[in-house]
Amino acid sequence: MNKEIKVIKENIIQRHDVSIRHRAKIEFEIVYRTIKAARKAGYTLSVDDEPDSSKLDDAGLLDLLFNLDDAWLTLFPKDCYNQKSGWIRFVFGNDGYDVICDYSVNLEFLIDPINAYANNLQEQGY
Repeated sequence: MNKEIKVIKENIIQRHDVSIRHRAKIEFEIVYRTIKAARKAGYTLSVDDEPDSSKLDDAGLLDLLFNLDDAWLTLFPKDCYNQKSGWIRFVFGNDGYDVICDYSVNLEFLIDPINAYANNLQEQGY
């Protein structure tokens, strides 16, 4: 995690009441892992189908996502904005490990390892 992402993470966590910062940390880790995995797979990302959000770096995407209660991360083939490849829906504010609410089935290869991570957190009682 680079310095800019660490600053964004800390800012996001500090925005939350002390009693729920632990949940915010979990949500951050899951959302950040999702973004990294999607980028590594070669996707261009946008939030809630806002074309300008596709130009954001990871820090910008994280900041935008964590200013929403319910967000859709849309995945496109690299630099091809007229052909949607899939989507991931995040719902913030529940238990943390369940921040990924839904996703298109064609992205299971991307989401399965992240779901395993989230399930492990749940089993450990985080």
